[in-house]
Amino acid sequence: MAQSYRLSQTYAPTEEFDQYMAALQIDMDQFCYGIGIHPSTLERIQRLRTTSRKTAQRVSYGFAIIHGAIQPQQAFTLLFTPRAPKFMDLCAISNVFRRRRDE
Repeated sequence: MAQSYRLSQTYAPTEEFDQYMAALQIDMDQFCYGIGIHPSTLERIQRLRTTSRKTAQRVSYGFAIIHGAIQPQQAFTLLFTPRAPKFMDLCAISNVFRRRRDE
């Protein structure tokens, strides 16, 4: 019998995310290539309001380096908030995992 499992943790940018990024006064393409992500990834974060932990850490690390006055962990908590975890359960009829509905 297959067990339920938890999907990896995702993070949502805070409401002030766009303001903080604009305050850097740097070209966003240059910022993205400097931290090792494609500019479309940053656009996707702003549009979908979700990202993985690794990408959130990269963005906050780059923000902290350019800002200069805060640590990467402080930038992470300033820019992103954790989203509720998602769980997958096995559907007995079709033998396929589906997202749990109670959340």
